[in-house]
Amino acid sequence: RFGLLDTGIVAVSAPDLFAPAPAQALRAFSRRLEKSEQCRDVIGLVTVPVITNADDTTELTALFDTPNPRAQALADPILVHGLVDPEGRSTLLFCPLKEDWPSFVGWFQSDKRLEDKALELTLTGPLGVSYLFARDLMLTGAFILLVALPLMLVLAVFEKRYGRQFGVWGALAFIPFVAVLG
Repeated sequence: RFGLLDTGIVAVSAPDLFAPAPAQALRAFSRRLEKSEQCRDVIGLVTVPVITNADDTTELTALFDTPNPRAQALADPILVHGLVDPEGRSTLLFCPLKEDWPSFVGWFQSDKRLEDKALELTLTGPLGVSYLFARDLMLTGAFILLVALPLMLVLAVFEKRYGRQFGVWGALAFIPFVAVLG
């Protein structure tokens, strides 16, 4: 959990991450992420080394370069539930940021358009959640300003002009406000 407040986290999912097309797309996205100006490094399934010891030698091989990466990943108790789900359908990519979060989001959204449909990519983590929450608050505020407040003002003008109580209608105008807040 150290440093998550300056780390971009991308959730990646596919019906099977280890199938040829999603695996290739995951490698390509990880490389683009690593080469981008926003990330210092990428930590994810693509960068996980598999360690083999034989005849007094130790060999490091990238997980996706092994003969059966699916079996290798799902057999490792540290990777399962830590970096990949037990079914092999989703994983996380951690990217310590060089720049600020908005520039990473801009890069992610422009790069996501380039991505083929083999993977589903979602920003997540503390920064991703706060970004989405702020975006939702902005949309809520715009909705209130554009719909609920003008409706209340129109009802107030009619109430003043005709001398009738439009309290019921004013209360009804308050419903979109309450619904959006909920």
